Amino acid sequence: MLVWEQGGAAERLIANGFDIEDKHDLFGSSPLLWAAHGSGNITNPKGDYAGTVMLLLSKGAAADTHNAAGVPAVVMASSKIAEILRANGAKLPTTRPSAALTT
Repeated sequence: MLVWEQGGAAERLIANGFDIEDKHDLFGSSPLLWAAHGSGNITNPKGDYAGTVMLLLSKGAAADTHNAAGVPAVVMASSKIAEILRANGAKLPTTRPSAALTT
């Protein structure tokens, strides 16, 4: 399995034309949201979550992305990644997002 935040995977996928706004069929999560979710929930020691998020943002990914349940990436992210997302236009929700489909 290719993981977005490991070993240049994001660069290779983007170079080969992968749609950076492609949404997962079940969860409705974009690559940026998966990286944000990983930073706050998986914390793979080999993962470059900040680098991946910044690369995706530099290529036009939406900082304010959310999953199918309406949970925004900024809520799922580690504090470091949430700061990057907010600096790029992500807004914290004014109401508590649903706990359903938090990936």
